[in-house]
Amino acid sequence: MRCKTCGETSEKAEEFEDGTGWAVKHLKANPDHLEYREHITRPYRFEAGAWQ
Repeated sequence: MRCKTCGETSEKAEEFEDGTGWAVKHLKANPDHLEYREHITRPYRFEAGAWQ
């Protein structure tokens, strides 16, 4: 997660709840920081097969 007000970011996490939890704590500490951006990375893996 990244706070759009100040640019502070959470640690990388495997579970989305970790980023959400960070945003809630950040909001409680900074009540005027109301907008956040979630950055998601999804892994993809190709396997050789008939499509070649």
